[in-house]
Amino acid sequence: MKLNTKLLASFVLWGVSVNAWGPLGHSTVAAVALQYLKPETLERTRTILCHEGLAEETLVTVANWADSYKRTREGSYSYDHHFIDAEDEPLAGNCHVDMKRDCSPKGCIVTAIANYTRRASDETLNIAQNAEALRFLTHFFGDLHQPLHAEGIKKAGNHIPVLFNGKQSNLHRAWDVDKIQALFGDYTIKKAHTWAKIISREVDRKGGIYHEKAKRWLDCQDLAHPAACALKWAKESNRLNCEFVFVKDPTGKELNDGFYPDWMLFIEQQIAQGGIRLAAWLNLMFAGSTGFDTMAAMTVMEDGASIRDNHVRDDLR
Repeated sequence: MKLNTKLLASFVLWGVSVNAWGPLGHSTVAAVALQYLKPETLERTRTILCHEGLAEETLVTVANWADSYKRTREGSYSYDHHFIDAEDEPLAGNCHVDMKRDCSPKGCIVTAIANYTRRASDETLNIAQNAEALRFLTHFFGDLHQPLHAEGIKKAGNHIPVLFNGKQSNLHRAWDVDKIQALFGDYTIKKAHTWAKIISREVDRKGGIYHEKAKRWLDCQDLAHPAACALKWAKESNRLNCEFVFVKDPTGKELNDGFYPDWMLFIEQQIAQGGIRLAAWLNLMFAGSTGFDTMAAMTVMEDGASIRDNHVRDDLR
């Protein structure tokens, strides 16, 4: 995977602090999606999420609910729904997802996306059930685009010891937490929206890093067979384990010294992809089209407009 390095200057301005990547990554996926929702979709998602009238909930504010819920007694059933453990051999260059082999009897991310796609828009269910499904769906689109959520080797890398800035960690934590935490610092909703703004400018701008790629990301739009799309995307993420994550054996290695070339840019691309696909999926569900038809929804900006503009950089401090 070839990545453009022009974004690096904006990343280093975020500083260093101590908090998990999870909330920022998932909220940014949702914040990217939020920017591309059609008016009908935006209205419907707000109606569903704010049904209790307690707060102005959005996709961004609910994006991390599923991670908290799976740790409760009530939500423990959903633990296996966050991933699909491909039992393959990425260190040998063999990456492959097989539903019969890899999807847990309790379900996996492929079946969960299919299930909650139907439930989020099912008007025979009560609106609280729709809201729960929408919260799950928003989160799972983020999980699906993290390569280790489509990989089973040594518990998805949790049992692969690595070093990060000289400290003991594991491969999964390094991807989920350490790298983004080291660059971006404490999680805030504002940072999620700011990062989403950076991403969307590179989607919208002619010549932007994601402008052409985003067209290819809209490659599956089959609401009648949602599991087929989810499986296709899971296979894409799984292949990245052979192409990037396990090109070299990371066991015991220091990961934050160039072990992964353009690592942060790789992560950002996955977050961008998850956000664009989530927007298109929700638009299909609630408005009947992706909202990206012939990419008409994407405003072409002047080539001189860059994510490196000072006012954007100031927002990240």
